Amino acid sequence: MTELESLVQEMDEAQIPLETLLEKFTRGKTLLNFCQSRLDQAQQCVEMVSAQADGSATTQPFAVPASVGNAPPQDDIRLS
Repeated sequence: MTELESLVQEMDEAQIPLETLLEKFTRGKTLLNFCQSRLDQAQQCVEMVSAQADGSATTQPFAVPASVGNAPPQDDIRLS
């Protein structure tokens, strides 16, 4: 994530040749896909703990809200 943030900052601030910019964009895209994959894996492992009325606790798998699960994938890196 740190490398991705650094790439975006370099692309945003620097006056760099188009070829170098495209190389950085491609690297950023690869890093973004890697981070998204790791996040997806982590979400599958997370359990939510819920308190019951009798004071006991139960666990249930983490569920991604429908509004997030149906969102189109973000395939681009936007520069502000």
